[in-house]
Amino acid sequence: MATLYKHFLAGSITDNPLASGATTITSPDFSALPTIASPNTMWLILDPLGSAGAPEIIQVTTHTASATSVTVTRAQQ
Repeated sequence: MATLYKHFLAGSITDNPLASGATTITSPDFSALPTIASPNTMWLILDPLGSAGAPEIIQVTTHTASATSVTVTRAQQ
């Protein structure tokens, strides 16, 4: 299993509001992410500055090249 990295990405989630149990998250900025498939994963931080509450670290488990949505496991750290 490998953890994939992509530096200096930022964007906005279009799911508004993002449901607390959501496992699919959408953003046009996700199209810049690499392909992610099991067993590989990628960590992302939602709201890293805490402007809308505490930041949340999520683990991306699936992303298809150029897709604008990711499948995640929430509240991982």
